[in-house]
Amino acid sequence: MVVAGLQPASGAELSLDDCVSWALGRNSGLKSGEMSVAAAAQGAAASRAAFYPSLRLKGEYGLIAPHDRLIINGNSFAPGVPPHDVNIPIGDNNRYDASLIVQQPLFTGGNLTRSLERARSEERGAQYALDRQRKLITLEVKRLFNEVLNDQLQERVVRTLLEAKRERLRVLRERQTEGYAEREEVLTQEADLLSAEAELTRCANRTALAVSRLRLLIHFPSTSEFILKGRSHRFNLNLSLADAVRESAANREDLKGAREKVIQSEAEVGVTRSSLYPQSSLVGSYTVQKETNIQRPQYWMVMAQLDWQLFDWGKTRKTVERAEAIRREQSYQREELEKQVALETESSWRNVQNRQMTIDAARKWVAVAESRLEQRVSRYQEGTAKFADLLDGEAELIRSYGDYVAALNDLGTDLAQLEASASMTVDPWLVEEEVYQLDLDALSRRLTRLSRTVAPEKKPEPPALIPEKKKPEAPALAPEKKKPEPTSGRPRPVDGAARSPLPLMDPVAGSPFRPPVTAAPEKGGRPRVASLLAFSAPAVPMPGAPPRGTAVAAPVVSEGGSEELLERLVESSEK
Repeated sequence: MVVAGLQPASGAELSLDDCVSWALGRNSGLKSGEMSVAAAAQGAAASRAAFYPSLRLKGEYGLIAPHDRLIINGNSFAPGVPPHDVNIPIGDNNRYDASLIVQQPLFTGGNLTRSLERARSEERGAQYALDRQRKLITLEVKRLFNEVLNDQLQERVVRTLLEAKRERLRVLRERQTEGYAEREEVLTQEADLLSAEAELTRCANRTALAVSRLRLLIHFPSTSEFILKGRSHRFNLNLSLADAVRESAANREDLKGAREKVIQSEAEVGVTRSSLYPQSSLVGSYTVQKETNIQRPQYWMVMAQLDWQLFDWGKTRKTVERAEAIRREQSYQREELEKQVALETESSWRNVQNRQMTIDAARKWVAVAESRLEQRVSRYQEGTAKFADLLDGEAELIRSYGDYVAALNDLGTDLAQLEASASMTVDPWLVEEEVYQLDLDALSRRLTRLSRTVAPEKKPEPPALIPEKKKPEAPALAPEKKKPEPTSGRPRPVDGAARSPLPLMDPVAGSPFRPPVTAAPEKGGRPRVASLLAFSAPAVPMPGAPPRGTAVAAPVVSEGGSEELLERLVESSEK
């Protein structure tokens, strides 16, 4: 334990045990509890002393006016003796005496026995309360210690993510200058960066507040700074729920204190009931007094005393009934506390089980984030990924690792809560496993080195500009399936448009294929066609032509290319 006069050096490193020692050695509440234990111990000693003989000194001094006298009536001894009343003074107008008195109680109706039992129970209850207060302070120190570690880790994660967002904003601004990024993308990234800076400020304030609470709890000097030195542990708890509940019922200090309160209330019933019985004692005294004509200068005396109150209008009976009601009240409160302790222990035990599963899941997510980052690094080295993708992968990995370490620290808090709930140490039931360590600084240096040595990703070609249409065109309607027409006949021309004498035939359906007309016909009577999606081989087999029923796909061409293709098809059909 840290001695009270020790003054820490500036920037001293404090481990978890150091913080617990500081708190237990300087906490004012614990000092108050220690005084309560001392007071209860003195009360028990006082009750025990009532069984032994008591010795006391009693003295008196008084002034008397007029002074004492002795009157002897006439003819008291014989006729004429004395002949008349005689007034004889027997002392002065003052008197004094001093007595040494010894008293030994013989029977008190159980008052002394019950009083001693109550005092001893109060001493044990005060000690249980002090032990419980120590464990609660230890639990609070561990909780705040892990909270500070988690807040510092979260602050570091957010700071790393903030640097990644700044780098991404720089890349976006360069791409905007080159014309490959929109202004909206840059504004979105700037807003995201401001949100990250606000989150960093909140994390820093939360960390500072947690440090202040820990400083006050351990009573660390405000003029000195400290650095927490802690290491995360991964434990598996092999303690069953039934054993934990049984240990809590046997060891919990506040439950023991509740039992002591029941004992105290029962003793109080005995104390009040003792008034119904007689009280007896043996008294011896030795007295020295002023000598007079009728008083000796000293004398001694031994006597037995008996005191029995017979009637007090029911006061003693009502006091006994009140004590009985308090005893039943304490008994009911103890039963309820037993249920609460069992439920609290079960909740703490299940929280540990849940945290262990959370740690396993967080470790898997760290592995997933590492795999994704390695894939992005490989694609970046091949030139198929952007550096912003690496920053996103790094942020995902750092966030996953932060969740993993925070879960480990929370496991320490949950184990401390279980120890406080069951009032036991769980070290014999813990199995420690290896903790995965990730070097965040090395990861950042690696990505920085990649950004300097690997060529940047290939810039995409600017997209082809599509000519704007003067008027919106109606969508092409799919041709309806009709019965095959005789090939010798000429197709009926569309309004205002010339048609080829030999229409294109669909070799599957046997119906003529008509390209969609999208605009009014130009000079020459030929319609404008936007695109030709597909066409079929002619009905008459030609050398090198595909078999009948096979569709031939044609590429989509621009508006001018479709007109040339249509002209060539019409000319060939006319020939």
